[in-house]
Amino acid sequence: MENMEMNSDFLDYQDFHFRQRAKDSHPAPKIMIVEDDEVALEALCRQIRRYDPAIEVIPAQSMSEAQQLMKQTPPDLLITDYYLDSDSTAVDLLRLAEKSKKPVSDVLVISTGAPLPALFAAEREGLRIKFVKKPVDRFLLYRFLQFDLDRGYYL
Repeated sequence: MENMEMNSDFLDYQDFHFRQRAKDSHPAPKIMIVEDDEVALEALCRQIRRYDPAIEVIPAQSMSEAQQLMKQTPPDLLITDYYLDSDSTAVDLLRLAEKSKKPVSDVLVISTGAPLPALFAAEREGLRIKFVKKPVDRFLLYRFLQFDLDRGYYL
């Protein structure tokens, strides 16, 4: 019963969020998802589009693809797997994102086993990171989006 109430509350909030964005006429945020597993990448893209169809989702399957896409369309938010290519990690990607013309406002790192000391070291460098273990719970993902979108970090 409690879960149904939470879902109902969330849907009510989501409706409010859509109406508010339309009223304020803010541009939709751009969210880049970097995931080397094609199935996981598609699932994350689908979940975000379900959350808000107006969000521009930018999928990438590798570090090099993410770099190219960041130059073309700088994202507002970044969701990335920790392990990207054979020699690249999310921390490497975050360092690149921070050097771009428009740094990302927030980052969600998802992984089955990212080394926490490396993430803590990246935070000490000033990189803003949130970490979630795979598989990503849909409502936890929505909370991440809700937190950033409500505060207008992407504007």
